[in-house]
Amino acid sequence: VVDSAGDIDLARVDMVKGDVIVIDVNGLEGNGTVLRIFNSAGTVLLFDDDSGTSLDPEGILAAPFALSLFIGITGEGNEIYDPLDGSDTTAGTTGD
Repeated sequence: VVDSAGDIDLARVDMVKGDVIVIDVNGLEGNGTVLRIFNSAGTVLLFDDDSGTSLDPEGILAAPFALSLFIGITGEGNEIYDPLDGSDTTAGTTGD
């Protein structure tokens, strides 16, 4: 739940070669959310803001080899945070 300005929700997912992850974020009406998926070095592998016709991000990612992914969901406007140390957060939209 992105419930305060600058809030970042991160989750770790361990994948093996060939695994596919599908993420569909359902936010509150009118509050944009942003999805970013990182590798363990903090490199962005997927970014999505406002897919399709809604304000809700979504993404599909296949693992070319075994790896750990970090899924980050934030309010719109807080897209540049550093997933390794939480720096560079900015106030973004919030919601439950």
